[in-house]
Amino acid sequence: MKAIGISGKIALLTVFLNISIFAEAQSVSFGITSLSSNISFDFNTINKYKSGIILYNAFELLIDVSGTQWDLYVGATTTNSGYFDVTSSYSSTGTTPPISILQLQFRNANNTSLMSGFFPITDISSPTYIIGTSSAPDLSISCPNVGTNVAGSYTSNPGCYKFNVDMKITPGFTYKAGLYTLRIDYILVQDL
Repeated sequence: MKAIGISGKIALLTVFLNISIFAEAQSVSFGITSLSSNISFDFNTINKYKSGIILYNAFELLIDVSGTQWDLYVGATTTNSGYFDVTSSYSSTGTTPPISILQLQFRNANNTSLMSGFFPITDISSPTYIIGTSSAPDLSISCPNVGTNVAGSYTSNPGCYKFNVDMKITPGFTYKAGLYTLRIDYILVQDL
């Protein structure tokens, strides 16, 4: 897990990471690598608050699926839906930051993600689909096409089954100084 926080002059953002994997009958497996166990965004200059910070290759998702189609989606889980969880406040001025200030980007060599470029994270109750859709079954899409969702593995075809996840956060100046946490769920599920 990783955490996210925002502070007045110096802010530490740490993103909590939670991986959820669901599978039945056929085989779906999911691996993840990360730069470290805690990812920090340090907002210690005006420019960082205004322009934001981008962390490329924060995570690498490794997909291995046999005998079935699959979906991959992502969303945030917080106590107050749509907002970061407050760990501590350093000020009474401003508001709690919405989770949407955190943006993700999923990339692989064949550009198979349904989401192009950075997109704001949403609540897990209305997740963002990277591969597949909420209605099943999806049409079979073979590699290297956008939305590839047929059986395959990152070991034999990393161009379609290995995703680099980039993170971008731009807090601006309207949010209450403090330390905040956010759990991000990456979910790989059989498309039934």
